[in-house]
Amino acid sequence: MIVAKVGRSVAGRRAAASHTGALAQAGDIDDAIFRHHGIVRGEDLDHMLDVAAAFSFCRLPRGNRVAVITGSGGSAVWMADILSAHGLELPVLEDDIQERVLALLPSYASAQNPVDGTAQAIHEVGYARLVEIVRESKRIDTILLIGSLANEATAAKRAEELAAITASTEQPILLSTYTTASPGAMARFAEAGIPCYTSMPSCARAIRALVDYTSFQERRRRPKTVPTTLPAVYDEVASALAAAGPVLTEAEAKALLALYGVARPPEALATNAGEAVEAAVHIGGPVALKVQSPDIMHKTEAGGIALGITGETAVREAYERILANAKAAYPEAPISGVLVQAMARPGSEIILGITRDANFGPMLMVGLGGIHVEVLRDVAFAPVPIGREEALALLDGLKGTELLDGVRGALPADRAALAELMAILSRFAADQADLIDEIDLNPVIVHPQGEGLTVVDALIVKRRPEENRK
Repeated sequence: MIVAKVGRSVAGRRAAASHTGALAQAGDIDDAIFRHHGIVRGEDLDHMLDVAAAFSFCRLPRGNRVAVITGSGGSAVWMADILSAHGLELPVLEDDIQERVLALLPSYASAQNPVDGTAQAIHEVGYARLVEIVRESKRIDTILLIGSLANEATAAKRAEELAAITASTEQPILLSTYTTASPGAMARFAEAGIPCYTSMPSCARAIRALVDYTSFQERRRRPKTVPTTLPAVYDEVASALAAAGPVLTEAEAKALLALYGVARPPEALATNAGEAVEAAVHIGGPVALKVQSPDIMHKTEAGGIALGITGETAVREAYERILANAKAAYPEAPISGVLVQAMARPGSEIILGITRDANFGPMLMVGLGGIHVEVLRDVAFAPVPIGREEALALLDGLKGTELLDGVRGALPADRAALAELMAILSRFAADQADLIDEIDLNPVIVHPQGEGLTVVDALIVKRRPEENRK
């Protein structure tokens, strides 16, 4: 299915309480739903027709690797840039493939990929003989021809040559023209089973759609691995959520998530300075102190957090200070205490959360940057629930996903632990969908591979009663 869905703007969306909700734009949610169900989102009418042509003529590619065959070096470089920008690869062809190609071309031609045969060689050799060689490469999933469709007679000859091998070629074959195309020339290639494009970006988008649909079908064939929740756990959490107020503090949210298996860092809720000192001594090492109030969802802005505190005197002073700050900023806010928490070890900062879309229900969001995510806006969404494999695929879709692999000497992050947390949170949200509006786990510090992660902060916002009646 290729679907046009207008309305990417955020105009009219209600103000969200959490960072996750604030980051959920209509277009992002729609894209996530379409991707989940293998639907191609039409960007405009031309795009929809271009993609439809690709699906009408082409078999699905095995992957995202493209070979470009052209007689125009400039067009080859231009197209290579465009394909790369769409996440498509142009691998270097095997040495033996290059040798066989070069045997048909002048000495100044190139056969690495793109295969630049030069205009003269293409005129003499044509495309079909080059395709017959390149299609034997084990590194290529799609073959893209770049040429001129201005001359209908020449195009008819090339199309006739290609028609003899199109059906027996495993890779899909497409053509992009760099000149004004004759309708008759395009028709000849269509008869040969090859769609033609008059725009390089449109051609790249069509190939990208084929590749994405291949990935969708592969995911669809994999067995789902989302575990079920024990009835006792489901009932206990549902009852606690129903009895809770509109917003659950960090301590309250973590207590419920822990029933689903989300580990809590060493921490304790203190209702006076003495209890805060006892908690800090029991935890050992530097601690963070954080005010707990359903009316103070962004504690930093209220001065309700103290970090890296050590020693009895410092803990007492920090306790009194953040309480005073919180009461000054929110005089009417009920305060249940101060959470004393072990400082998290270093790692990659992630935001993980749930937001409710008016049309599609709870959506999982993951993003890089933690507390800086609203600046970076590197986020991805998926409908709940998802399994670990889907979670890993979602992480791969982030623009900065390589940061999790370790850069500049940093150790790779524990992707497995993060994927497990994503799967658990998505199941929590799916189970309690009627009661939950938003969830924020921000930041989540993902430690080096094999060392797990730390959920530093948490927030749950319940659905309003009038929403539950819809």
